[in-house]
Amino acid sequence: MNLSGKNVVVVSKDARAPESAAIWQGDLRQLQGSPADVTYLLLPGGATDAEIQARAQELRTAAAGLSGVNVVVASAPPGPDSALGKVLDQWGTDLRDVKATWNGGSVQAIAVGDSGIGKSFQGSVQLDAVLYGNDACGDKAPVNDISGKAAVILRGTCGFTDKVKAATKRGAAAVLLVNNDSPIGVIRGDCNDTCKTAILAMLPKAEGTQLVGALQGGQAARVTLTNLRVAPGVLRISPDGSATDTGPIPYVFNSLLEADGEKPVDPFASVRKEGEYLSWETALKTRLQSEEKSGKVTVTPVFRGEVAKDPGWRKEMIYADVTLPTNFAQFDTLELDRALTCTTDRKSGCPPWDYETNLYICDPLDLTKCTQEIARDITPYWNSGRWVTDVSPLLAVLREKAVNGKVRLAYWSVQPYKVTMNLRFQNRGNSLIPVWAVPLKFGGAMGDGAYNTRQAPVTFEQPAWAKKVEFSTLATGHGFNDSKSCAEFCNTVHHVTVSGRDFILSNPVAETVFGCFEQVKDGVVPNQAGTWVYGRNNWCPGQGVKLWNADLSAAVTGVGPHTLTYKALVDGVDHVSVLEAGATRDASIHMTSWLVYYAERGAALPEKPSVKQ
Repeated sequence: MNLSGKNVVVVSKDARAPESAAIWQGDLRQLQGSPADVTYLLLPGGATDAEIQARAQELRTAAAGLSGVNVVVASAPPGPDSALGKVLDQWGTDLRDVKATWNGGSVQAIAVGDSGIGKSFQGSVQLDAVLYGNDACGDKAPVNDISGKAAVILRGTCGFTDKVKAATKRGAAAVLLVNNDSPIGVIRGDCNDTCKTAILAMLPKAEGTQLVGALQGGQAARVTLTNLRVAPGVLRISPDGSATDTGPIPYVFNSLLEADGEKPVDPFASVRKEGEYLSWETALKTRLQSEEKSGKVTVTPVFRGEVAKDPGWRKEMIYADVTLPTNFAQFDTLELDRALTCTTDRKSGCPPWDYETNLYICDPLDLTKCTQEIARDITPYWNSGRWVTDVSPLLAVLREKAVNGKVRLAYWSVQPYKVTMNLRFQNRGNSLIPVWAVPLKFGGAMGDGAYNTRQAPVTFEQPAWAKKVEFSTLATGHGFNDSKSCAEFCNTVHHVTVSGRDFILSNPVAETVFGCFEQVKDGVVPNQAGTWVYGRNNWCPGQGVKLWNADLSAAVTGVGPHTLTYKALVDGVDHVSVLEAGATRDASIHMTSWLVYYAERGAALPEKPSVKQ
């Protein structure tokens, strides 16, 4: 098959890889409804050529029943020197074949490896196995001598790297973590070079428990660790030939869905999401490249792969002094193009959490004061992402903050990411240009029933030159320690009212189990870890937060003064948290808002209108 110029999702099977084998237990019919520009290349595995051929024929028969889905089934695995074979090896995974023996017993299992934080090795290594003797958290010393041996440690209480650091500090040659049935793809975390002195492996619970039992019974155990190189279960290949490894498939928290009475995510439904994302990503790249080639867009770089991180939560940021286009005040459209990539090549080296990140514009009179947010993203679990969002109303913010055609922007992320960002200026023929954006103060803590009493009304005028007045906001809900999981998982309905007319921002997918899963076709990063599939309150993990814009002009007549009020309701009432046992109230609405004034294109900058809150 010629892969050149195609969107291809490769699904390969390796009997030695538990996750890979689990993918093929899914229903191929879940690929139904895939984008027409995506091809699925299926590489069935098997112990013999005859077994591969038989499985390939089964898959062809199943694929023939699909309508409008492009499926190609290979009759043999790609050769190691072929283009595809080399790509699969490049993106392959190292697993550990672990065999432990002791007097009167033995156990053997395929253990998952690590994300590149541990010691790489080829072939086999033999070591004595010794119980660490405690949870290895907080840099606890081991009960037993582990120097030069394989330290066996139960998973739990603290992070993987805390345990590995404690063991390597005491000279462990290998660290064997015993799983606790919680799903995990690889051992990962921020370990610098500390962990590279030891071979790392995560033993399945059943086999690991047998080994622990033998050691607790006083048996002397010997382990043989053999490195296994296996192809990725699923791999995305873009039309330009670049490949991207996916997140975990099958979905690692299917047990939570079943506990909620929901059907688990079928592995091939997750595979289809890879196709949907690949199609969306290719369309985005094509659109951006077409605009640049035609000269319809002026691209202004902001960041070029700088690493943003603030593990101490001290608001440490990265900064960029940006020179705006000389005629930027005449543009009517602004898009913000940003990408967060991992500090290593693999997604397994990405940070773990779905945290908020923010872009700020600095005060031109004090460039150390960078508190005015203008964009917000939510990081994906263990993954990278790219988002392009329309922030055209904020052209007015650039216009006000620019000094001699320059502005300073600041980006904040708790977790380490490489940040690439561009401003994309365009003229799309709009007759009106945003010229003033006045910040408003809404949002804050909720759940005590008094959220709305803290939202001060706004009094504003509409001068004759203002042809449109718009309310623009970034509004996301966070915190989930109450019985309704507000504000992250409930639908907070925002009401902006002017002259008796209600403008409503509602996000009903926040209360659906698959709200974010179904937005992959619109750019949500697929197959993340964690609970990424669940709908959130106006955001998803792995998504850029979009501006919500409400044109207030129809509710505004005459110069004014006019009054704008804001409130937010859950199920039609002020939300009062019913806290779960031991929980504290943490629900809040993160809200950055503006009143944006538009003037006719080419008009001189008018005086800033009066807005009071």
